[in-house]
Amino acid sequence: MILVDDGISTFSTLRMAVTILRFYRAAQIVIAVPIASAASVLELRDMVNRAVTCAVPSELRAAGQWYEDFQQVHQESVRDLYERAKRSFSKLATFEAKPEHHWPANGHEGKR
Repeated sequence: MILVDDGISTFSTLRMAVTILRFYRAAQIVIAVPIASAASVLELRDMVNRAVTCAVPSELRAAGQWYEDFQQVHQESVRDLYERAKRSFSKLATFEAKPEHHWPANGHEGKR
């Protein structure tokens, strides 16, 4: 499972997400953020399999201070994106579940 956030200053939101994923026995947890405080990175080391970040300042008061434009995303936009992603993934899962969609091993045999 890959968790993405706009930045980690206090780690409280991601800590809860990681706890939930561990409860549901996620095989691996990777956190990807552009900015994270040094204290959060230290705490992360023992909780996730991998953390990827662009910058780790010694002190981070708010992730927004590192962005030129840090406008909030409206709840309706998040719901719309979630619904579109859910539809896309359900189509993908349906396609992968059909065994008759196997392609030739080398890609050159038969017609597609």
